[in-house]
Amino acid sequence: MTQKGNATVKNANGDIATIPVEALAKPKADLLKPEKQDLIKKPVDKVLVTDPANLDKEAIKKAVEEVNPGSTVVVDDKGNATITTEDGRSFVIPAKDLVKTAEEAKNAKSWKQH
Repeated sequence: MTQKGNATVKNANGDIATIPVEALAKPKADLLKPEKQDLIKKPVDKVLVTDPANLDKEAIKKAVEEVNPGSTVVVDDKGNATITTEDGRSFVIPAKDLVKTAEEAKNAKSWKQH
């Protein structure tokens, strides 16, 4: 019997496992509780870059700061963002989660149209 919302996955060895819905999604009641939210957030939209060798670090920083108010954000030359929360904990969001090239943006639009 499969419960609605569970995910069944198969690994490279052919082993099958079921991930319960509780591990995949937050309960609706928790969505409004600040203590139940992720400590850091990634921007919904990635920053478009025209030249990956010359990233607009300020645009990346601004996008990350908008969804992580009160935190200090530092972006390195590769586009990785280090976020330090008000309580002093640090986290890194990799560039692949923050930036997209024009080609990636084009492919994403193409995929959504199918």
